[in-house]
Parts: sequence; C-alpha cells; structure tokens
Amino acid sequence: MQPAQDALDRWLRALHGFGDLALVQAAVAAQGQVDRFGWDASRGLVVERFQGPAQVAAWCARTPRNVTFAVVDGPRPEDGAPGDWQARYEVRIGDYRNQGTWRFRLDAEGRILHLEHQPDDLPLDWRDGLPAGKSLGPPGPPRPHAADAGHAHAHGHHAEGAHGEGDGD
Repeated sequence: MQPAQDALDRWLRALHGFGDLALVQAAVAAQGQVDRFGWDASRGLVVERFQGPAQVAAWCARTPRNVTFAVVDGPRPEDGAPGDWQARYEVRIGDYRNQGTWRFRLDAEGRILHLEHQPDDLPLDWRDGLPAGKSLGPPGPPRPHAADAGHAHAHGHHAEGAHGEGDGD
C-alpha cells in the first residue's frame, strides 16, 4: 500500500505545481500516460490523452490556480487487477465541489505508468453553468505538504467545468 500512497503524494504535488516539470517527472514515468475521461454525455470516454511528463505538465499548467484536489478514499487495490490501484478524489474551486476516481498503475520505481482521471458527473445544479449565488472564487485553501497526503489532502487542479473547455478534468 505504501508505494501507491507515495505515488499519490507525488501526483498531488505535481498537480499543485501547475505545470512544474520537475514535480511531474517525480510523479509520472518517462513513458507514463494520463487519460482524462469526460462526464455526463462523455462519461466513460477518453476525451484527452497525455503521453510523458511534458504533456502531463502542460495539462497541469492550464489549471486555474484556485482549484484544489483532495484524496478522500484510498489508495486501494483495484479488484481483479493485480498491480492496479484506485483512489477517490474531491475537486474544489470556490463553491464548486465534485468527486471522481483515479485508477493507476505504477512502474518498478513507483512512478505513475498509467493513470485514468475519471470525474463523476457534474452535480445537477451545475449542469447548466454557474448556479445563481455561486462562485468559482476566491482562491482555494493553502495546499498541504506531501506528508499530509492520503488524508483529506487539498489538491488543486482541473475542476470539472471550471476550464470552459469541453468535458471533465
């Protein structure tokens, strides 16, 4: 379990690095791949694929700076898939909250070889845009240190619906 937890800690640091290539390289293997799935009508479909740390870092760089992520459950082994892991995450940006699942496999050095970023469907009140009285600001809470990872960690990035770009982050 510890290698998977360590990998999530590095992943959270990379996400909060907003494109810092060194942080992404510490988290993602040189041949690593991240698949971003959609939500709602695109649920279950890969809507973007990032190959290698440079592409993953570019994805992280487009994240609004007030987005935070937290691991809310896991990591735990994926049922029936030796070596595969999953963790539930929460994404926050202002009044927006949602969750999703990260499914991942590690290389021999404990870095992410493959990660599926699978957001849950948008909350009903957010499906038609920004609800009345809701905000996507101010900046999110301070990001905790890696030692806090695995326990309701704040982690910012890719808020579903926050980019104004297609489906899911």
